[in-house]
Amino acid sequence: MISNMGIRAIVATGFAFTELLNFRLLPRLKNIGSIRLYRPDDTAPGWPALGASLTRPIRWDLIEQQYDQIVKRRST
Repeated sequence: MISNMGIRAIVATGFAFTELLNFRLLPRLKNIGSIRLYRPDDTAPGWPALGASLTRPIRWDLIEQQYDQIVKRRST
C-alpha cells in the first residue's frame, strides 16, 4: 500500500510533467458544495458566484501565533 506522502509525490510528479508538456491539469475538489473557503482580507469577494462559499477572512493573526507549531507538525 502506498503511504499518503507517496501518493502526494506521485500526484506532484504528474502535475509537473503535464506543466512541462504545456498541458494544465486542475485538482479535483470533492464535495465542492460543502467546502468552506476563506477570503484573504475583509474586502468583498471579486467573484460573485463564490460569494456563499467565501465565508470569512483568513485569521492571519492566529496563523502567526501558531506558525512555529504548524511548521513543527508539518515537518514530522
